[in-house]
Amino acid sequence: MYHSVGVNDAFFTVQSEDFELQLQYIKSRGFAALKLSELVGRLEGGEEISNCAVLTFDDGYKDNYTNVFPLLKKYNIPATIFIITGLIGGEQKVSSGEVLPMLESSEMREMHASGLVEFMPHTVSHRRITELGREEVQRELKESRYALEGMFSEEADIFAYPFGAYNEEVVAVLEEQGFKGAVTVKEGLVGAANDIYRLPRNAVDSATSFGEFKAKLSRAVEIFARVR
Repeated sequence: MYHSVGVNDAFFTVQSEDFELQLQYIKSRGFAALKLSELVGRLEGGEEISNCAVLTFDDGYKDNYTNVFPLLKKYNIPATIFIITGLIGGEQKVSSGEVLPMLESSEMREMHASGLVEFMPHTVSHRRITELGREEVQRELKESRYALEGMFSEEADIFAYPFGAYNEEVVAVLEEQGFKGAVTVKEGLVGAANDIYRLPRNAVDSATSFGEFKAKLSRAVEIFARVR
């Protein structure tokens, strides 16, 4: 789970040189890099996923186009970006107090046309949906999904919970609306035993060392999560 790649003071931002080193490691270790929709499809079909890796990016910052996309093309590694659809072409204030620009629709279309990047919904407004009423949750999910499906004419049916916040009611709405799965911010490896609406992800941010990154691609991350 990534957010931003580049130079800013947000805790979730990874330096470009560190991100490239991480991509090199994925390639050198022979991981099968997939889009999240492909991984979910394999889970649905009961297929093997033990040597797979999926890169996801939350929110949709412009540096996903300027800094991430060139490296994805260089190493031929796909990614899934969860978009705050109400902020396309806008900006967002982050934890550091900085205001970061968001992806433009034209940039998204170029990334999607490459075949390397898919876009999935992260709500319209990026509010904590556990604090919203049911009708508002329904609207946030439906409108963000339809915005992306209208843009790309393909299913946008995997969701990322803003701030990792969810509850049984939110999961029920996802099921009612026909979403195929959802990702959390809980660390761990994805396996056949996982609830498809509570898939774990391992955060990669400014504090992640290269050794920690490698551990997040192994069973070590589950041992660490249990100990913690």
